[in-house]
Amino acid sequence: MPPFFPLQSFSLWALPVSVHILLFRKLRKAYREASASGRALETVLTVEKSARPKPSPDPIIQKRLFAGPSTLSEEEWGQLPAGIDLNIAAQLQSLRRAPLPNSGNSTDADLVVIDGRALQFPNPCGTKHHAYHIISEACHYLEGKGISFSFLTTNRFPPLDHPLARKASCIWDASMLPRVQAFLYVSPLQDPLDSVDIELLTDPRIRRAVVWLDGIIGIYPNSFLDEEGKFWAYQLGLEKIARCPDFLCLSKSSMKEAVQFFGSEYAYAITRCLSDFKSVQAPQPPTDIPFQHYALTLGNTLPHKNIAAAVVGFAGAWRLGAALDGMVVNASLQQEQVDALRTLARNLGLPDGKLYFSEGLSQPTFANLLGAAQVLVIPSLHEGFSMPIIEALGVDVPVLISDIPAHRELLCHPDDFFSPTDPVSLCKKILCLLPDSEVVLRRQQQDLARLYRPEEFSRALLPVIESLIRPLAG
Repeated sequence: MPPFFPLQSFSLWALPVSVHILLFRKLRKAYREASASGRALETVLTVEKSARPKPSPDPIIQKRLFAGPSTLSEEEWGQLPAGIDLNIAAQLQSLRRAPLPNSGNSTDADLVVIDGRALQFPNPCGTKHHAYHIISEACHYLEGKGISFSFLTTNRFPPLDHPLARKASCIWDASMLPRVQAFLYVSPLQDPLDSVDIELLTDPRIRRAVVWLDGIIGIYPNSFLDEEGKFWAYQLGLEKIARCPDFLCLSKSSMKEAVQFFGSEYAYAITRCLSDFKSVQAPQPPTDIPFQHYALTLGNTLPHKNIAAAVVGFAGAWRLGAALDGMVVNASLQQEQVDALRTLARNLGLPDGKLYFSEGLSQPTFANLLGAAQVLVIPSLHEGFSMPIIEALGVDVPVLISDIPAHRELLCHPDDFFSPTDPVSLCKKILCLLPDSEVVLRRQQQDLARLYRPEEFSRALLPVIESLIRPLAG
């Protein structure tokens, strides 16, 4: 059995086993307390474990909290609460009254509508990134076929100012509904209260396909649906999605969640996601980063990103002699979370200055930050896909990733995974990886090349687009 710790740190072997045991106990206790519900660093797992769903006067909410998400049954349609938001109630009733889809279109149908609202998001995010590639591929295909298309937009986000928007044949207006042959529904859960899509989802003549990212909100309702208004907004989103017979899923794990939510009678395709990451030659850490040799972790404020696990695992590895100057946390966090992570690291014996926070970096700056890292740590408890794995290996940076289904679709060697709820697991993996990082990197790149092929994106997406526009394409 290989040692847990790097041989180049001889002083480490002089430490009694009891020292290791005491440190590991401290790491586990620190993470457990930091991630407990009600704290700045809580996770979806601790929230769900500690939550005791209160009896709700709404029987539908009560059922979902215990039995999990699904679309409304016939019985539940008759139990909609009287106090539900009027906008939500009106859209739900429109969906309920809508006739079943049929396969025929009017002879005047000559237009495809593409949901462009994700391109209106003001800040970069995974949803916007994936939407761009879906929309770009669809536009290219429709242009090649000479088929007219337009973008559905909303006034709830900044105006659509994107190069793809200039490819549209016309500006969408609801009066054009009789012309619509097909609707590509790209960001259904980003703002389900927006009613701009309701007519496209209830007209039985229109063929529809939807992009499905993952089911994290419904899987962890106590973390994301802690108010009745949020619950009904999400339920409305699920009902809208259910009006689309074709699903374009982000991964095998996200498809499994979709089947769990909606059933097996829908058509599912797995697109994966594409990277447009541009690496740099001889990457250097940004000038304000105080480290030359560092671990990097990524995330945001959401409780499934689990950044505390990365910080605790790194602190343990540093205490045991890891050849790293510090850890960079590149994440948009609240100040309360930053302060909690600094306190957590300090309590574990990590000197001030060994933890550095960054956010809002330009693409070239982030490329340098990632490319100069010794290792990328991804501690997420849930993902629909994990583009940073592809980006890191693309710039010759090895990764250590949490053992979750989406990650197992991209890498396969047990040495690459750690338990996201056990920081000792990460601590040991960091210490094992660093002495052999070049060997690990080459193996990970080979595994990724076998398990992920970018051409799968078009192979999955284009048949769905073709089925939507078949009458128009002759």
